[in-house]
Amino acid sequence: MKILLSISLTLAALALSTAWPLTRKICFPGGGVVSVKLKHIHVHAETLCNQTGTSLVRKTAHAGPLMEVHHLFAVAVTIGTPPKEYELVVDTSSAETWVTSVARHNHTSYVPSESTSSENQYQHFRFHNGEGATGKGNLFMDNLMIAEVMVESQIFGVLKSLSDPFKSLYGDGILALPPFDVKSPSFVDNAFDEEKLSEIIFALYLPRTGEGELTMGGVNTTRYTGNLTYIPVSCPLVWQVTIEDITSRGRSLGITLEASIDTTASSIILDKRSAYNLFRTVRGAKRYTARHWTFPCHSSPDFSIMMNGVRFKIPKASINLGPVVAGGRDCVSAIMSGAEEGHAVLGLAFVQNYYTVFDKTTYPHRVGFAPII
Repeated sequence: MKILLSISLTLAALALSTAWPLTRKICFPGGGVVSVKLKHIHVHAETLCNQTGTSLVRKTAHAGPLMEVHHLFAVAVTIGTPPKEYELVVDTSSAETWVTSVARHNHTSYVPSESTSSENQYQHFRFHNGEGATGKGNLFMDNLMIAEVMVESQIFGVLKSLSDPFKSLYGDGILALPPFDVKSPSFVDNAFDEEKLSEIIFALYLPRTGEGELTMGGVNTTRYTGNLTYIPVSCPLVWQVTIEDITSRGRSLGITLEASIDTTASSIILDKRSAYNLFRTVRGAKRYTARHWTFPCHSSPDFSIMMNGVRFKIPKASINLGPVVAGGRDCVSAIMSGAEEGHAVLGLAFVQNYYTVFDKTTYPHRVGFAPII
């Protein structure tokens, strides 16, 4: 859903599009596998979110645009000397980890002068996402620790400013987990290079309700059932996989898209044409806004996504965001339009149903899915 596109990123694209690196060690038997809990955050306005994390109920019965609820998962991170704890949102679509130095209500700010291990890298840093959030600051290096895994020289952005209305959306910052390095390696890459993780793998359990889990260095087999289905990454710059088809009630729609996996997107986002072709198969479905669609609340849309020859069903509970108005007959769909032509975004409406493994031990990298328990 977002990725910082800079001159550095463009140069990285040119380098990575021609060949994958083949010289990096991919396994340290002495390393470990670490799992850490993720806090489930609901960020919303003018709506109430029920305990399922999927249904929206308006505060009033008046008609009008239904505000989106953002579902995010945050991990506890300690930074600096002495260590200070932060809540960073897990983000598979951003290139760089960042925190802010600006004091915000109910948020922890990073003040470089308060950490004896902080080092200014004297490089500018900018953050931008597809929803209009922007920020700028500098790159710093400091100790960063998740669970018992410590990286002593992690480089991250320190934002001096963050635009409204997203100042409260990202917790204390984000933990970026991209498939590539733009200005610095990710936390998982650094931890592996320091032989603290056994493999360059991380996995996410992001359920509809309750706490999530981040596993680094391997997978947690107790979180899923059956076998993992792996899909090769189709673009080295993002966690992008190929959707070979989308079906409605078992019928092929002939939709092929390149889909990025974004843990900060709540919805499944298709391009305009694909969304139209999908909802035309649902009786009573209507366009609600430029991006949103509705369908009769009593109906049961039966959608599946085909990847690497395997069909991944999207349960109704993940599609139905609840009625447009309290007690109304039309419900808002978590599948929406808004992606660039030929592209899609698989957000939490998809990922919450499947244990997701991000594997950098192979070239090209790959993403694995298995039904969650």
